[in-house]
Amino acid sequence: MQGFFAHLLAENTLSRVQREKGRLRTFLLNSLEYFMANDLARGQALKRGGGWKIVSIDDPTVEARVARISVGEHGFAGSYDRLWASALMEHAWRNLEAALNAEGKAQWFQAIKPLLVGGGEPPPPSETVAARLEMSVENLRTTLHRLRRRFRETLRAEVARTVSTSKEIDEEMDYIYHLLKA
Repeated sequence: MQGFFAHLLAENTLSRVQREKGRLRTFLLNSLEYFMANDLARGQALKRGGGWKIVSIDDPTVEARVARISVGEHGFAGSYDRLWASALMEHAWRNLEAALNAEGKAQWFQAIKPLLVGGGEPPPPSETVAARLEMSVENLRTTLHRLRRRFRETLRAEVARTVSTSKEIDEEMDYIYHLLKA
Protein backbone atom coordinates (compact mmCIF):
# COMPACT_ATOMS: atom_id res chain seq x y z
CA MET A 1 0.00 0.00 0.00
CA GLN A 2 2.79 2.40 0.84
CA GLY A 3 4.38 1.81 -2.55
CA PHE A 4 1.08 2.59 -4.24
CA PHE A 5 0.73 5.91 -2.42
CA ALA A 6 4.35 6.76 -3.17
CA HIS A 7 3.63 6.03 -6.84
CA LEU A 8 0.51 8.26 -6.75
CA LEU A 9 2.52 11.14 -5.35
CA ALA A 10 5.63 10.67 -7.47
CA GLU A 11 3.71 10.39 -10.73
CA ASN A 12 1.22 13.13 -9.77
CA THR A 13 -1.53 10.68 -10.71
CA LEU A 14 -4.27 12.48 -8.81
CA SER A 15 -3.97 15.48 -11.12
CA ARG A 16 -5.64 13.36 -13.83
CA VAL A 17 -8.80 12.81 -11.76
CA GLN A 18 -11.88 14.42 -13.31
CA ARG A 19 -15.12 14.47 -11.33
CA GLU A 20 -17.20 14.27 -14.53
CA LYS A 21 -15.62 10.94 -15.48
CA GLY A 22 -16.64 9.09 -12.34
CA ARG A 23 -16.00 8.49 -8.69
CA LEU A 24 -12.64 8.96 -7.03
CA ARG A 25 -13.01 5.53 -5.41
CA THR A 26 -13.30 3.87 -8.83
CA PHE A 27 -10.27 5.77 -10.13
CA LEU A 28 -8.24 4.73 -7.08
CA LEU A 29 -9.37 1.11 -7.37
CA ASN A 30 -8.39 0.93 -11.04
CA SER A 31 -5.07 2.64 -10.32
CA LEU A 32 -4.38 0.22 -7.46
CA GLU A 33 -5.20 -2.83 -9.59
CA TYR A 34 -2.90 -1.57 -12.36
CA PHE A 35 -0.14 -0.81 -9.85
CA MET A 36 -0.46 -4.23 -8.19
CA ALA A 37 -0.33 -6.06 -11.52
CA ASN A 38 2.83 -4.18 -12.48
CA ASP A 39 4.31 -4.62 -9.02
CA LEU A 40 3.59 -8.37 -9.08
CA ALA A 41 5.25 -8.76 -12.47
CA ARG A 42 8.23 -6.69 -11.31
CA GLY A 43 8.51 -8.65 -8.06
CA GLN A 44 8.38 -12.04 -9.77
CA ALA A 45 11.28 -11.27 -12.05
CA LEU A 46 14.06 -13.71 -11.13
CA LYS A 47 16.74 -11.05 -11.21
CA ARG A 48 14.84 -9.25 -8.43
CA GLY A 49 14.50 -12.29 -6.18
CA GLY A 50 11.42 -13.82 -7.77
CA GLY A 51 10.20 -16.97 -6.06
CA TRP A 52 11.04 -15.68 -2.59
CA LYS A 53 8.27 -14.61 -0.27
CA ILE A 54 8.96 -11.27 1.39
CA VAL A 55 7.59 -11.00 4.91
CA SER A 56 7.27 -7.56 6.45
CA ILE A 57 8.17 -7.12 10.11
CA ASP A 58 5.96 -4.02 10.29
CA ASP A 59 2.24 -4.34 10.95
CA PRO A 60 0.62 -0.98 10.17
CA THR A 61 -3.07 -0.79 10.99
CA VAL A 62 -4.32 -0.23 7.46
CA GLU A 63 -2.30 -3.07 5.98
CA ALA A 64 -3.39 -5.39 8.79
CA ARG A 65 -7.03 -4.50 8.09
CA VAL A 66 -6.55 -5.12 4.36
CA ALA A 67 -4.96 -8.49 5.11
CA ARG A 68 -7.91 -9.52 7.30
CA ILE A 69 -10.47 -8.92 4.55
CA SER A 70 -10.54 -12.01 2.38
CA VAL A 71 -10.74 -11.63 -1.35
CA GLY A 72 -13.25 -14.49 -1.56
CA GLU A 73 -15.80 -14.85 -4.32
CA HIS A 74 -16.13 -11.10 -4.98
CA GLY A 75 -12.49 -10.68 -5.98
CA PHE A 76 -10.19 -7.80 -5.24
CA ALA A 77 -12.72 -5.10 -6.19
CA GLY A 78 -15.31 -6.49 -3.78
CA SER A 79 -12.76 -6.64 -0.99
CA TYR A 80 -11.66 -3.09 -1.73
CA ASP A 81 -15.26 -1.86 -1.61
CA ARG A 82 -15.93 -3.69 1.67
CA LEU A 83 -12.79 -2.14 3.13
CA TRP A 84 -13.89 1.30 1.90
CA ALA A 85 -17.40 0.85 3.37
CA SER A 86 -15.95 -0.36 6.66
CA ALA A 87 -13.59 2.62 6.87
CA LEU A 88 -16.44 5.01 6.08
CA MET A 89 -18.60 3.45 8.80
CA GLU A 90 -15.74 3.67 11.32
CA HIS A 91 -15.18 7.33 10.47
CA ALA A 92 -18.90 8.12 10.87
CA TRP A 93 -18.93 6.22 14.16
CA ARG A 94 -15.94 8.23 15.48
CA ASN A 95 -17.63 11.48 14.42
CA LEU A 96 -20.82 10.54 16.25
CA GLU A 97 -18.87 9.54 19.34
CA ALA A 98 -16.93 12.83 19.29
CA ALA A 99 -20.17 14.80 18.95
CA LEU A 100 -21.73 12.99 21.89
CA ASN A 101 -18.58 13.51 23.98
CA ALA A 102 -18.75 17.24 23.15
CA GLU A 103 -22.36 17.25 24.38
CA GLY A 104 -21.20 15.79 27.71
CA LYS A 105 -22.72 12.37 27.03
CA ALA A 106 -19.52 10.31 27.10
CA GLN A 107 -20.49 8.04 30.02
CA TRP A 108 -24.04 7.66 28.74
CA PHE A 109 -22.72 6.70 25.31
CA GLN A 110 -20.27 4.15 26.75
CA ALA A 111 -23.17 2.48 28.59
CA ILE A 112 -25.31 2.30 25.44
CA LYS A 113 -22.53 1.44 22.99
CA PRO A 114 -22.62 -2.37 23.50
CA LEU A 115 -26.27 -2.38 22.40
CA LEU A 116 -25.37 -0.59 19.15
CA VAL A 117 -22.13 -2.05 17.84
CA GLY A 118 -22.43 -5.73 18.48
CA GLY A 119 -19.20 -7.64 18.14
CA GLY A 120 -17.79 -10.78 19.67
CA GLU A 121 -19.52 -10.63 23.03
CA PRO A 122 -23.28 -10.64 23.45
CA PRO A 123 -24.56 -7.26 24.63
CA PRO A 124 -25.86 -6.88 28.17
CA PRO A 125 -29.64 -7.15 28.63
CA SER A 126 -31.55 -3.95 27.89
CA GLU A 127 -32.97 -4.02 31.40
CA THR A 128 -29.45 -3.87 32.89
CA VAL A 129 -28.40 -0.94 30.71
CA ALA A 130 -31.69 0.89 31.37
CA ALA A 131 -31.26 0.45 35.14
CA ARG A 132 -27.66 1.71 34.96
CA LEU A 133 -28.87 4.81 33.10
CA GLU A 134 -31.87 5.21 35.41
CA MET A 135 -34.43 5.05 32.61
CA SER A 136 -37.20 2.68 31.59
CA VAL A 137 -36.62 0.00 28.98
CA GLU A 138 -39.08 1.81 26.68
CA ASN A 139 -37.06 5.02 27.02
CA LEU A 140 -33.89 3.08 26.26
CA ARG A 141 -35.45 1.66 23.09
CA THR A 142 -36.49 5.13 21.98
CA THR A 143 -33.01 6.43 22.74
CA LEU A 144 -31.42 3.61 20.72
CA HIS A 145 -33.76 4.34 17.81
CA ARG A 146 -32.81 8.04 17.85
CA LEU A 147 -29.11 7.23 18.15
CA ARG A 148 -29.26 4.86 15.19
CA ARG A 149 -31.03 7.56 13.16
CA ARG A 150 -28.34 10.05 14.15
CA PHE A 151 -25.67 7.56 13.08
CA ARG A 152 -27.37 7.16 9.68
CA GLU A 153 -27.37 10.94 9.30
CA THR A 154 -23.67 11.07 10.22
CA LEU A 155 -22.89 8.29 7.75
CA ARG A 156 -24.94 10.04 5.07
CA ALA A 157 -22.90 13.22 5.62
CA GLU A 158 -19.69 11.20 5.21
CA VAL A 159 -20.98 9.65 1.99
CA ALA A 160 -22.01 13.10 0.71
CA ARG A 161 -18.38 14.17 0.94
CA THR A 162 -17.42 11.42 -1.53
CA VAL A 163 -20.01 11.91 -4.30
CA SER A 164 -21.30 14.71 -6.53
CA THR A 165 -25.11 14.54 -6.42
CA SER A 166 -27.83 13.72 -3.91
CA LYS A 167 -28.95 10.80 -6.10
CA GLU A 168 -25.48 9.30 -5.75
CA ILE A 169 -25.73 9.61 -1.96
CA ASP A 170 -28.75 7.31 -1.92
CA GLU A 171 -27.06 4.87 -4.31
CA GLU A 172 -23.89 4.80 -2.18
CA MET A 173 -25.88 4.32 1.04
CA ASP A 174 -27.70 1.35 -0.52
CA TYR A 175 -24.39 -0.02 -1.77
CA ILE A 176 -22.75 0.29 1.64
CA TYR A 177 -25.58 -1.58 3.35
CA HIS A 178 -25.47 -4.25 0.64
CA LEU A 179 -21.69 -4.64 1.04
CA LEU A 180 -21.78 -4.94 4.81
CA LYS A 181 -24.68 -7.43 4.81
CA ALA A 182 -22.78 -9.79 2.48
